[in-house]
Amino acid sequence: MSPEQQNQIPTVSPETGAQSLSRLLIEGSPDCIKVLDLDGRLLSMNSGGMNVLEICDLTPFIGSSWIDFWQGADREAAQAAVRTAREGGIGRFVGFFQTVQTHKPMWFDVLVSPVTGTSGKPENLLASSRDVTKWKRSDQMLHAIIDGTATDTGKEFFHSLVENLAKGLDVRYSFVAECVPVDRARSLAFWMGDKAGPDFEYDMHGTPCLAVSQGRTCHYERNLQEVFPEDKPLADLQAESYLGVPLRDS
Repeated sequence: MSPEQQNQIPTVSPETGAQSLSRLLIEGSPDCIKVLDLDGRLLSMNSGGMNVLEICDLTPFIGSSWIDFWQGADREAAQAAVRTAREGGIGRFVGFFQTVQTHKPMWFDVLVSPVTGTSGKPENLLASSRDVTKWKRSDQMLHAIIDGTATDTGKEFFHSLVENLAKGLDVRYSFVAECVPVDRARSLAFWMGDKAGPDFEYDMHGTPCLAVSQGRTCHYERNLQEVFPEDKPLADLQAESYLGVPLRDS
């Protein structure tokens, strides 16, 4: 390559390259990243965030109050987070928001931090929202199960447990069984669809419960009947998936 050809190759300074990479990472991030003014008005949002929130055109939202996107206690939390960031701190809260088009319910872990200028004082605010919907739903499910069983003891506890497990996990069947000699199990409580089922006892050989009785948590997401063809009750229940957790004594 001649010196003349080398001079024709465009060069990018390291700083410009780093800025370009940062911009690509921010735009493609699945987190919703927004720049706000010091009063909490929306100035910009990354494309990944727009996709998550189902916003096709950001123009109508520019200049509007980001705080007003939230409702109730979440709005108060957003207002407090903006105030904290404006004073140089980092505001944080978990808030609920429905997407713009399909109104899908979502929860976000939100951080609001100051963007400082050359004087060291905040000039803008950066609000970053991360989707924590799965975690929030799991937390709600756990609280529902705990609340549903908190007042029960003895055998009634197990009946309450299987009912609240089935409703909390949105599954058809749930049961608790105790291990008895020679690899057998005896039910303590059984929930089937919308009512309590009868007690039963069974041989665990050829069933997914055998590994659970040996102390392992077992999860089969699909094709359960093909994996355990000897377990005839699975076919009777038309079971497709299974989650078994061992309960240990003292």
